[in-house]
Parts: sequence; C-alpha cells; structure tokens
Amino acid sequence: MLTGISVLLIYSLLLVSVESRTFELGILRMIGLNRVGLVQLLLVHAMMFAVPAWAIGLLLGQFIYVGAARTLSVHIFFFFLILPPFVIKSITDRYCC
Repeated sequence: MLTGISVLLIYSLLLVSVESRTFELGILRMIGLNRVGLVQLLLVHAMMFAVPAWAIGLLLGQFIYVGAARTLSVHIFFFFLILPPFVIKSITDRYCC
C-alpha cells in the first residue's frame, strides 16, 4: 500500500512539474533541443526524485528492522526467563538444529 502511495505521489509531482514547465519545454524545443533530449531531461528529473527516495527508504527500512529485531529479542529473552526449563528444552529441541 505504501509503495502505491509513493508511486502516486512521485507521479503527481512529475505531472505537476511537467504541466507547469510546458512553456519552458516548448522554448527548449524551439531553440533546438530534440525530442530525445527532452525525454532524457524528464527522465533525469524523475531520477532526481526517485534516487533520494530510494536511499531514504532503504535507510529507514534498516532502522525499523534493527529496532524491531532488538525489541523482539528483548521480549523473547524475557519470555524464556519466565518459562520452566523443561519447556525451554522442548522448544529448542523442536526448532533448533
């Protein structure tokens, strides 16, 4: 769901940018920029949005993963502290090597 919202937001940002720059892009075509150059310009603009979002998403995901792993490991540790030893042995025998 978040991916869809992200794609929608990036698309809407690019759409607004292209619509607001239509006159500017027309002037660039008029002074000699060919169609391929114009597409390349728009793709570079899209990458200027996508690459930082990708990097921030990876970093944020890593931080969330580390936080969740630490939180879960603490809860699992305390869970094993309150269990009797024979239950812990049966759990580790069943799910370990």
